[in-house]
Amino acid sequence: MKKIMTLCLLATMAIAPVMADEEIITPPADLQTETYVAILTTGGDQVYYQNVNVGFYGEDEVYMQGLAYNGVPDSWVKGTLSEGMFVTIPRCLLGSFDYMGVTYNYRFNGTTFIYTASNGQFYAPAGYSITGGIGSEVYATATLKRLVEKAAVPATPTLSFGPSFNGSTYVTEMTIPLVDVDGDPLVSDKLSYMFFYEKDGVVSPLTFTKDKYKRLSEDMTEIPYNFTDRYDIDNYEIWMNQGKTELESWSKIGLQSIYRGGDEENKSEIAWFDLDAFWGHTGIDQSVCQPANPSTVYNLNGQLLKQPQRGINIIGGKKVVVK
Repeated sequence: MKKIMTLCLLATMAIAPVMADEEIITPPADLQTETYVAILTTGGDQVYYQNVNVGFYGEDEVYMQGLAYNGVPDSWVKGTLSEGMFVTIPRCLLGSFDYMGVTYNYRFNGTTFIYTASNGQFYAPAGYSITGGIGSEVYATATLKRLVEKAAVPATPTLSFGPSFNGSTYVTEMTIPLVDVDGDPLVSDKLSYMFFYEKDGVVSPLTFTKDKYKRLSEDMTEIPYNFTDRYDIDNYEIWMNQGKTELESWSKIGLQSIYRGGDEENKSEIAWFDLDAFWGHTGIDQSVCQPANPSTVYNLNGQLLKQPQRGINIIGGKKVVVK
C-alpha cells in the first residue's frame, strides 16, 4: 500500500491511560461560535493552516474546537479569560481514536493565548502541543484570526518535489496558505488550487485523471482546498502518478491558488519548482532510503529531524505519513 499511516516510533508513546478525574470538554448547548483560521508554525520553516471554532460563554469562559489535526479534529478545549486579554487553557483530555485495534488517547498540553478584543485575534507565543496519538503535534507559535469573507488575492503557495521512499514514485509537498496576501484569513470552501507543468516550452494545466487516480469519480483540474481522496490527494501533498518517463519530460511544475470570495475570483502567483535541475541532481542523500537506525527521521530534502513532523517523513528508510 503506497500511503501508510504507521505507528512506527510513535507507538511507544501513543498509549496513555485515562485518569479518573479527566473529562472530555463538552461545550454548552447554546454556545455561539465564530470561525477562525489557525496559523500554526513549527520550529522550522513550515506553516500549517486549519479552521477553528471559537465561542465565548458567560463572563470568562472561552471554548475552542479544532486545535487538534490528528485523530480527534472535532475535539474541544476550554479556557478562562482573565484581565480581558489572557485566555489560559489547562491540560485536558481531547478524546480517543481507535487505529488497528488500539485506542490512543489524545491530550492538549495547555497554553495561554493573548487575546486582542479590537480585532478578535488570539496569539500563543509559546504555541501548543498535542500528544498521545498517532503523530504528536508540536507548534512553536499559534495565531487565530477571525474569518470575515471578502474579495481577496490568495497568498502564493509553496511547492517542493521529491521521490518517495522506494525511489520509483514521486510526490509533491505543498503549503496552500489559508490567508490572503495581507495575511487575512480566507474561507476554505471558497479556496481551490491548480497545478501546471511545462513541457517542450509549453505551459499547460495538469489534469488528474481517473485512470491514474483510482479513487477519483471524475477527472479534476481544479481541486477544492478541502478535498482529499484519502490516498493520493490532500491539500499538503499529491502523489504524481503520471509515470517517471512523463515526469522527466517536464521542465518545471507549478502551483496556483484560486479564491472566489466577495463575488470575485482572484488568483495567486504561480509557485514554480525547477524540474530540470531536479532531474539533474535530486539533492537528496540516497542513503536516507536505506534501512538504517530505526529512530533516524528525515524529511524529503534529506534533512535530519529531531522528531516526525506532520506530512511525509523518512523513518528508518521508509516513508511515513504523519497526519
